Amino acid sequence: MSIKSYLSELDSINNELERIKNLQKKLKDKKALIEENIQDWFVKNCQTSITYNGKVISINNTTSSKRKKKAQKIEDINDILKKYGIHNNKKIVSELFDVNKGNKVQTTKLNFKKNK
Repeated sequence: MSIKSYLSELDSINNELERIKNLQKKLKDKKALIEENIQDWFVKNCQTSITYNGKVISINNTTSSKRKKKAQKIEDINDILKKYGIHNNKKIVSELFDVNKGNKVQTTKLNFKKNK
């Protein structure tokens, strides 16, 4: 294959991936809206579960933790370290974040820029 055919195929693949990503986002949003409507129906009708097409659909209350932003994580770690009287917090926090990162590996990557 020639370089032009490779680049053309890469463009078409990128366009298809973008189309699928947009479609997936729309479908996820629609799914979330429908699930919210179903939950509202359960609450409105004082139901905890129903059977539909051989599946049992139920509503449960659960708890989950949302991800913190990096600034909030740093602030929380600093507060904990201060609580236990540890000084030089900035160095310790940066080392903790470095431990969570993976090892750096050198890679080769193509860069694309649009011509003006």
